[in-house]
Amino acid sequence: MPPDHGFPRAARITRKSDFDRVFARPPTRMRQGPLRLLALPNRMHGARLGLVVPKRVLKRAVDRNRAKRQIRESFRLARPGLPAWDIVIIVTGVGDVRQAADQLWQRTQ
Repeated sequence: MPPDHGFPRAARITRKSDFDRVFARPPTRMRQGPLRLLALPNRMHGARLGLVVPKRVLKRAVDRNRAKRQIRESFRLARPGLPAWDIVIIVTGVGDVRQAADQLWQRTQ
């Protein structure tokens, strides 16, 4: 696997302050199926991903984990073509998460 197709720690939003910064003033907002995307340009060399999958939307842990896995995999493959943004994906409903994520990445390129 090429190194730029991985999902290293540098490609993740991990700190609460980074999430808060994206939530406070996202200049880019998109909806696609059961997903909502909030994005803010960053000063890094590539896109970073943060996920929010509420229990009230997907009750079972197995469903929440599957949704996160599918979004991460989609992001991992699309990351080389994405702009240097901090991206937060919020799951807002039930549906085909993988297809919706793929369509979001196409819209952001």
